[in-house]
Amino acid sequence: MANVAPAIRSLFDSTPGLEIRQRAEVYACTDHLKARVLLGDRIMARAEGNHGVYNVSLTVRGDIVDAFCECMSEKRPCKHVLALAKTYLEEPESFRLLS
Repeated sequence: MANVAPAIRSLFDSTPGLEIRQRAEVYACTDHLKARVLLGDRIMARAEGNHGVYNVSLTVRGDIVDAFCECMSEKRPCKHVLALAKTYLEEPESFRLLS
């Protein structure tokens, strides 16, 4: 996978609202994010949230990051997406590479 860290860092840093980033930090690099995998241009995990378990992913194409989460939050990107981004930035080795 190409160096996607700058695009992911930009997503995290440019998300408006300090509160959502702080809430994401509670989930980042913890057992709340399970089944962490890299598959092609996608970074995926299962996030244990307040109302269930959600599939969450980031797809990176150049400088563009498409974020997806199954949670019901109206905030986008949600804390699960931001937690996935932060976890990848801080612990990329915790993701299993699938081919």
